[in-house]
Amino acid sequence: MTLRNIILVAGREIRDHLRDRRTIAMMLILPLVLYPVLALTVYQLAQFLEEKPCRVLVLGSEHLAQCGDLPPLFDEQSTTLFHPSLFSEPRRQRLLRIVRPAELGLYPHPEPQKLRSEVEELIASGRVDVAVWFPPGFGCFGVGPRRPPQDPENLTPLRSETESDRGVLPPDSSTTAGEQPAGPEILYSTASDRSQIAYGRLQAVLDRWREQCRRRQLAARGIPQELIEPFPVAVADVAVSVGRRGAALWARLLPVLLIIWAATGALYPAIDACAGEKERGTLETLLVSPAGRTEIVLGKLCAVTLFSAATALANVVSMMVSGWLLLTSLPQFGPPPWSALAWLSLVLVPISLLFGGLSLALAAQARSTREAQYYLMPMVLLTMPLVLLPVTAGVELSWGTSLIPLSGPVLVLKSFLAGQIGQSWIYLFPALGVTFALCAFSVRWAVRQFHSENILFREAEVISLPVLLRRMWWQRESRPTPAQALVAAFVILVIKMIWSLRAPMPDSFHTFAQMQFTAQLVAFALPAVLFAIIFSRRPAVALNLRGCPARQIIAAVVLALLIQPIGATLQQAFLQLWNPGEVVTSFLQKIQAIVDTGSHWELLFYLALVPAVCEELAFRGLILSGFLGGRRILRGVFLSAFFFAVAHTLLVQQLSAFLLGIVLGGIVVTSGSLWPAIVFHAVYNGGMLLAARGGADSPLHWVFTQLGRNFPILSPQAYPYGLAIGAAILALALWWWAFGWKVKIPEIVPPEGKCSP
Repeated sequence: MTLRNIILVAGREIRDHLRDRRTIAMMLILPLVLYPVLALTVYQLAQFLEEKPCRVLVLGSEHLAQCGDLPPLFDEQSTTLFHPSLFSEPRRQRLLRIVRPAELGLYPHPEPQKLRSEVEELIASGRVDVAVWFPPGFGCFGVGPRRPPQDPENLTPLRSETESDRGVLPPDSSTTAGEQPAGPEILYSTASDRSQIAYGRLQAVLDRWREQCRRRQLAARGIPQELIEPFPVAVADVAVSVGRRGAALWARLLPVLLIIWAATGALYPAIDACAGEKERGTLETLLVSPAGRTEIVLGKLCAVTLFSAATALANVVSMMVSGWLLLTSLPQFGPPPWSALAWLSLVLVPISLLFGGLSLALAAQARSTREAQYYLMPMVLLTMPLVLLPVTAGVELSWGTSLIPLSGPVLVLKSFLAGQIGQSWIYLFPALGVTFALCAFSVRWAVRQFHSENILFREAEVISLPVLLRRMWWQRESRPTPAQALVAAFVILVIKMIWSLRAPMPDSFHTFAQMQFTAQLVAFALPAVLFAIIFSRRPAVALNLRGCPARQIIAAVVLALLIQPIGATLQQAFLQLWNPGEVVTSFLQKIQAIVDTGSHWELLFYLALVPAVCEELAFRGLILSGFLGGRRILRGVFLSAFFFAVAHTLLVQQLSAFLLGIVLGGIVVTSGSLWPAIVFHAVYNGGMLLAARGGADSPLHWVFTQLGRNFPILSPQAYPYGLAIGAAILALALWWWAFGWKVKIPEIVPPEGKCSP
């Protein structure tokens, strides 16, 4: 591989793309036009974002005059406004407009319930946003209808009982002497956004009015104001003083915009570099040139990465300039921080390289540009949750979140743009490390795609569904194909997801055990056996159900015990990085309380043996067997472990299951049989359960006590690191003695006994 050939291929691709007017329009012209127009549109629409006045129907206001010395509720200078002292800002006084009952034709009615229905209809129809009713017995401590003087120490609320004090709406509950006096009632509708906004504004006004009533009543009894409010509270926005007004908006917007346009900018150049060359017939000429396949891929990758980075950078700069020129005059916006360009450029290259490699790998499989668009658009959609996750409330930058692909760089950039560089710079390294690792994977995948003639020169074929089903049945082999394994994996995961979402909360261990057994059987075992019969002529071979020596079974038992400490240590590390949260922890504690009511042998059967058999039949049996059909040993092991991890619910479980799935897949391919994996899985699960339970009568309790300490899975304790490392070394030695390192499955062993990566 020579650098000169890579540069030549990259230059050729860049010239081809620059000759295409669509590329120039997407990369340069569109950002220059789109964001100024968008900013002007937002600026013009800002007038519609202003808060509009809400209509408040006031009923029973005549009862206020019968009370004592109350603070003013209505403005003396206007009959349609509340008192200005009840608003935090003077301008907000006009956001509530009072509507009297006479304006709507509402008068005291002999049937109050009918009148109440009329008010509800007014709110539902939108003629009134919210209504407030002051009942006849309205009053507060020491204030109520005028009555003869009472004992000052008697704070019993007073209530009018005269017939003339009845309001237009009936109270929901009557007030008797000695009870809390009747307060105002608010009627609004949750079916209307405007009504909900009006309710919030009116509630704030009544809260301030009630606070004024309380202050006046306590002051009348000689209680100092200092006891009511011992000190004032001043509020200052430091973002204004340090010149970061509106930085939170740009910190959320710019990183997301960068990644979205990096993916979009890599999309069309990759399609043209692969599927477009196939349609034009120029790919064969390039393949017979002196440049090797790897050099061709790297050259195309450089061109795609360049256009991806240029598109993302042009859109970000255009957005910042448009915001600086047009949007900074709005009160809710601030000027964009120009230091953002430096921080965004820091992650721009690895992000563009990642999307470039993925786009090339997917576009290489397409036979036309239309087919390539079908492949690449799901990639963009699948990245959206990872990109939008950091901008949701409650997601903070930590060691765990910095390791999430795409979300980690967005969180780091968000913290940098918000001015928190001193506390967040340490998380930049794990975020970039994960991104570069994914870049290496995507580039390797793209190189492998170009080395496969079956992928580069696939021909289109039209097959009807009946013909496809007949061909699939009569042309079956001893093992499923990778495509059939992929279909089986998705079907199993869908069944598992539906079953988990529809399963009720168990109320006893018997119910939990029944649900666990049925779920394992329906979601894993039965689909695996059924697909093995459909996709294979020899179902036992498709499920890797081959005999094995007794020493491998014994070695699997000892191996599971030796891997126990390092598995528990890794699980504890995952818990520290990705805490499941209080809601999930509370749910797990409820399940654990139910599980604790079962005996040791019931736990071993339902939570160790049954999952080991059913899950191994599905993932290390059918799915691994299908992915091994293409003689891709490592790919089969990792893909089966990936689907095994996705079948679990929690992120911590998925990470532990992925590592465990790699070990189980390695046992199957090196032993040639599924039975050692089933035994290993059962012993490993049983050991974790008994170690977490720590029962003194457990047969394995003494073993774990001697190995280290009693280990509860969800506690901060763990095995000593020395014990975990020593056990891992012994496990590798035992693996080499019992299984070896060569593939022992006859149907997929590559020539000369070498494992194909």
